[in-house]
Amino acid sequence: MMKSRALREHLDRMREILHGLLDYPYFEPFYYWSPASDMPPDQAEPELISAVADRSEVQFHSVGIYLAPDSIPVGTLEIAIDDEAGEVCGIVSIRGMTRAPTWTKAGASLDETIKTFVNAISIDDEDGAEPSA
Repeated sequence: MMKSRALREHLDRMREILHGLLDYPYFEPFYYWSPASDMPPDQAEPELISAVADRSEVQFHSVGIYLAPDSIPVGTLEIAIDDEAGEVCGIVSIRGMTRAPTWTKAGASLDETIKTFVNAISIDDEDGAEPSA
């Protein structure tokens, strides 16, 4: 069956587009987070509350963790910051698993502190290994 010139041109253009899609660049996956929100202490994970029970003045924050480049929500990070001691305790819940609370030095800013925890999560975290902040 013969195709019209317009149809042949359209098919050629579609082939060019499809060929371009096949050469689409691959991006390494990475985690990013939503803006931090203040969290009342009674809404934090019980393990986090227990880990900071002996601290007097802590601020609680929560962030959502996403897998890029597809923006897939994969978990949350809850942190308790002890400004006086310059320390922070964080607990990560990712892919349905909650890790043990981890203490580390607080960063220069809230975003730097969050970055420390998020960067410690392995993209291949399927083995259940603890993130090490």
